Amino acid sequence: MIPCLVLLIAALAAGQSSSAPASKSQPERLITYCANDGYDADISGFPIGATIARIGDVKLQVVSVGDESGADFRFVQHGKPILDFALNDLLAPEVWIAVDFRNNRLALTYSDGGGLGGFHVRVFQIGNNGITDISGMVAPAVRDFKSRHYCESRGNNVRALKWIHGDLLLMTSVYPTSDCGAEMGHTEAYLVGTPSGNLMRHLTLQELKHYPGVCLQNDGD
Repeated sequence: MIPCLVLLIAALAAGQSSSAPASKSQPERLITYCANDGYDADISGFPIGATIARIGDVKLQVVSVGDESGADFRFVQHGKPILDFALNDLLAPEVWIAVDFRNNRLALTYSDGGGLGGFHVRVFQIGNNGITDISGMVAPAVRDFKSRHYCESRGNNVRALKWIHGDLLLMTSVYPTSDCGAEMGHTEAYLVGTPSGNLMRHLTLQELKHYPGVCLQNDGD
């Protein structure tokens, strides 16, 4: 069983000379989704009405999937619809689902393009009075990162990696293509308070790689 799902494309190790032979290159340790922090749902592989996540007695179901893009979802409790929502810009069928069972929260990461992005995050809070879309909590981290690093031609990516003691660990990055110039692929992270969106901690890429519980592509090598 593969222990984690790779997020980023392999790159040459930091500091290696560009003139070195390709056969000598070594892959960096790259940030990945940890298998025990959520799961990657291939929406195209589920029948309509299938349950793709469950928190207590609340189910998240697939309502419809577009022929080319987009998908509709529904939260259901005791067989009754609670909240419908759409990911109209969803293109790649895989959706990363991270669930905070202790606090009844769910974060979805999806792409409007493909494996490189652009990635977006939706967050929901399940309470006694229904489901609340709290996706706005992601905005402060996105704005802070954009104020310092941004790709004019492609934009930036944001991903929800995991829940940590009720806070959401977000990874923000510049789109990893050459038209983004020197900013290409630049990555940082934020531990974000929920549902306030307060930036509890800002992490550089190196700090993220050493953050407790974060998986790396070649862990165990």
